Amino acid sequence: MAGFIKKLKDCIFENETGGRSAALAYYLLFSVFPVIGVFNIVLKSYSGQIEKLIALLPAVTADIVEMYIDHVSAYPEITMLSAVSFAFFYMPFRAVKFILWDIRKVYGIKEGMHFIKKNLQVFIYTLLLLLVLVFTVVGMVIGGDMIVVLLGDLLGRYIKYFTPCAAMLVLIAFIFRTGAKRPFKRIYKGAVASSLLWHTGSIAFSFYVNTFNKYSIVYGSFGSLMAFLVWVYFSSFCVLAGTRINYILDNE
Repeated sequence: MAGFIKKLKDCIFENETGGRSAALAYYLLFSVFPVIGVFNIVLKSYSGQIEKLIALLPAVTADIVEMYIDHVSAYPEITMLSAVSFAFFYMPFRAVKFILWDIRKVYGIKEGMHFIKKNLQVFIYTLLLLLVLVFTVVGMVIGGDMIVVLLGDLLGRYIKYFTPCAAMLVLIAFIFRTGAKRPFKRIYKGAVASSLLWHTGSIAFSFYVNTFNKYSIVYGSFGSLMAFLVWVYFSSFCVLAGTRINYILDNE
């Protein structure tokens, strides 16, 4: 175990994971708000259910999202759609493209794919990512209560919130597989590790911010925004860390 941790630490530093996480966080940050804006328009009549979904996020993140939803709700739907339509797809496209580039860098795989074929591949995964987000969020908002009624309160709630996590886990595994050009049995551990690290880390970060919040002392009214940026950076690091874990396990 100690040997694995040392190799992972070396791999993280050698592949500039901190800097690359910051670059990925840039794309994710500019992806989050257009996606939220579209969801707010599509699910406007289910505002009560949307509030329940927001409550699942880390507290500081939920505050930022609520502020943004209040802001965009003041604009006509057509105006909002025209404003976010480009960023809604382009920034997630760049994020997926960056993740695939990072995976190939870690594994030392040369960019031998034709430009059009490579971008078409990224386009497909971005489309799948957005579809997964749409269907899971819409399913949780519209069909969530039905699941609870059919399966009972405890089991229904468990399935209701586990399903989107499982869908995202499968999608991350597909991206890892494509980038590393390895079978699923050799990359699923990193995908699972990324997901678990992100979920547990988000819970811990939320607890820290709620209990020992010092951001407002240092940054004043920008405290919530700074904490949100830290959470986005941490989320990016978790995704990239999964690639490093797969690479270490693949070479043992």
